[in-house]
Parts: sequence; C-alpha cells; structure tokens
Amino acid sequence: MTMRTNCIFFYVTSVFSCFVFSVSYNPKDFVKLHDQGRVRLQKGEVPGQPCARNMPPVVWDDELAEKAQKWAAKCQAGHDSSSDRKTHKFPLVGQNWAGGYDLQGAFNAWFDEYKNYDYATKNCMGVCGHYTQIVWNQTTHIGCGFAQCPGEPWRHAFVCNYGPAGNMRMRTPSGAIVVLPPYEESSTCPGNLK
Repeated sequence: MTMRTNCIFFYVTSVFSCFVFSVSYNPKDFVKLHDQGRVRLQKGEVPGQPCARNMPPVVWDDELAEKAQKWAAKCQAGHDSSSDRKTHKFPLVGQNWAGGYDLQGAFNAWFDEYKNYDYATKNCMGVCGHYTQIVWNQTTHIGCGFAQCPGEPWRHAFVCNYGPAGNMRMRTPSGAIVVLPPYEESSTCPGNLK
C-alpha cells in the first residue's frame, strides 16, 4: 500500500509547523506494530496490566483493509457504521481511528490507553477501547487504511478494522450484562508471540 505525500505537525512554541515527506506503509507495518504491542503484554512489559496468555499474532485481511481504506478516504473523524465494515468472513468488526499522526504515533495513541484500563474491574477511566481492541485475544485479523486529508486539522487518517470484533459484552441468563476481559491473564508471561 503506497501512500502519498503527507504532513506531520509538531507543537513548537504554540505554533504548529509542518514538513512534507513521502511515506509508504504496507500491511507488514500495521501487523508488526499490533504484534509488538501484543508481545509486550505477553511479556509483562505493559505497566499496570497483567501478562496475557493465548494471544495469537494478527493476520492481514484484504477485505477488512478495503473497508478501512474506504472509511479513511472519507477523512471523517470517528467510526463508520458497523454494517459498513462487516465482511463475508467477519459479521462483527471492531475499528480504531486516529488522525494527525504518523503510523507509529497513531498506534501509540491507541495502545497508550492501557493507562486508562483497569483489568481487575474491566473498567476504563477515560478512553481505553482502542487499546482493548488491539489486545483482544479473540481478534485474529486486521486490515488498515490511510488517507491524506487536506484541509482537516489532523491532515491524515488511520483506520484499522479488526475481526472478530473486540470489546464485547455478554448477557447472563439472569439478564445482567457482563463486560468480557480482552484477554486471559497468565502467571508465567511466556512471550511466545513471534
């Protein structure tokens, strides 16, 4: 996936400055960042979060990527509808969106939400759904898109779609809604994700 010329904004003395560069991302870039984050969690390298077990590496999915690219190209902040992102393989698809970053910055903004997530209570203190989607161990496939957005404050949009979707809740037989954990806790921290 070859990308166009983009801007990155730096905050310097209350003024945004910009330089133009040519950037190219391919599916391996997105997969690598997601897998690195998941490995950190398996190895116990995410402060305040327990180690994860049974966390598979993610696999690129072209249909998820096509839907993500379509949404990114609209340069609209936020998420598209769940019906717009479902695929033949994944009827429920999760989504992360970020604007105004390079790829590493977008991923870091999502992953750094771990600081807002309390694994013990399964609660967020602020926003944490992007992080929990990345580390949702039932999610096995991703597809991402990128677009330059001239005239928008964020300048470019990154969108990743996830299948199966994370951040799921379950209704118990009594009717109570239970928030499911994003992954299974491990006491051994094997770090076996390659």
